[in-house]
Amino acid sequence: MELVPDPEPDDSSPGSARVTIRLTTGERVPVAEFPTHDGAKEHARSLIRDLADSGDEWPLVNGRFLKPETIVSVDVESL
Repeated sequence: MELVPDPEPDDSSPGSARVTIRLTTGERVPVAEFPTHDGAKEHARSLIRDLADSGDEWPLVNGRFLKPETIVSVDVESL
């Protein structure tokens, strides 16, 4: 699989961003908001590592325990 770098947000978009987890149902679970896109990407990468290291343990995200098989992606969305 080839990794494609994320496009940087253009100058006209706000610099703040939100990290969310997308579930198999399509639901998006908010994780955190950051004043910069780079801060959100850094947090998302850390979250991905934590999820990968959790094994079969259900992670607690924003007050909810999520079944690992239901997590489709960790997303960084510009605000």
